[in-house]
Formats: sequence, structure tokens, C-alpha cells
Amino acid sequence: MTDTPLTPVEVTNFCAYYTERLKNLKAGADEAANGLRRIFIYLQSLNPGLAGITIGYEGSGDSGQIEDTDFLWAADHQEQPIVGADEPLPDEIACGKARTPGHWVSGQGYITTGQPVNLTAMELMDDLAWNLAYGKNPGFEINEGGYGTIKIEASPDDSDRVLVNLSHSERIMETNDYQYEL
Repeated sequence: MTDTPLTPVEVTNFCAYYTERLKNLKAGADEAANGLRRIFIYLQSLNPGLAGITIGYEGSGDSGQIEDTDFLWAADHQEQPIVGADEPLPDEIACGKARTPGHWVSGQGYITTGQPVNLTAMELMDDLAWNLAYGKNPGFEINEGGYGTIKIEASPDDSDRVLVNLSHSERIMETNDYQYEL
């Protein structure tokens, strides 16, 4: 076995790579926010009383996940089961995101057979919420981590405009060391 010599990393190349990676994450976050907007408009067309969606996420200890998704209803509508959230999305909303053999499905495990099927709104919202949270706060799942909420709703000023708001918090560990000589 021959040893491969280690070569020093050029700082300039590393900085350029890191800058490009951050730019790509932010672009992916913007794309994810637009995807969440499209899903909201689609679900609102099937559920006229739907006023908003909140998606919570959490990360720490080098892992993270989407915690919960809640649907908010307009005051003149009672909370009801959401229509269309667990059915495969139409092609124009799914944008090529499909379950394929080997895909993990919550509650069912890995799907190992069958034809590709578009993701459901719930599955795609989970993916997009993660991409948005991570794209705007890369590494939020590391160490003490961070958490947040994504809220998607129609603008109060213009019902044809959809707002996607990300509220993020970081956990910070602070250590204060004191030494006393008595």
C-alpha cells in the first residue's frame, strides 16, 4: 500500500468554494420558499378556508428534523381535515419530486417496488421546509443547534400575494470561567 501525500489546501480556493456553497444554499432557500408558496396556493384552492400553514423545525446534536405542520383556518371556517395534503401532487406543483423505489415513506418504511409517484404536499413541504431553514441558517443542527417556525399565509393587504416567513432561533452555550486566589 502506498501513502498518498497530503497537499496543503489553498486558502483562496477554500474561500471561493465556501462562498459558492453559501450562495447555492441561499438560492436553494429562495427556491424552497417559492415551492412552499405554490403548495399553499394549491392547498388553498382545495380548502377555501385555509388561512395559513406553520411548519416547525428543530436541530441539535448534529441532527435535525421537521417537527410539525399545522394548518390555520380563517375565522369563519372551523378547523377541518385538510383535503389533498396526503395525495400525490399534480406535476406542475411537484416539479419532478417523486417517490421512487428506495424512497422512505413515513409510517411505511422504505418503498422498494413500484413506479415513481409524485410526492404528497406533506412530503414536499417537509423537504422544502428543511431546504429553506438550512439554506438561511446553515449548520443550525450542529452542537446546541437551533429551531424555528416557517409560516406561510396570504398577505393581509393583498390576498393574491403569499408570504413565507422564517423565524429562527439559535441555542448558544456560554461558559464563564473564574479563578480566585485566596
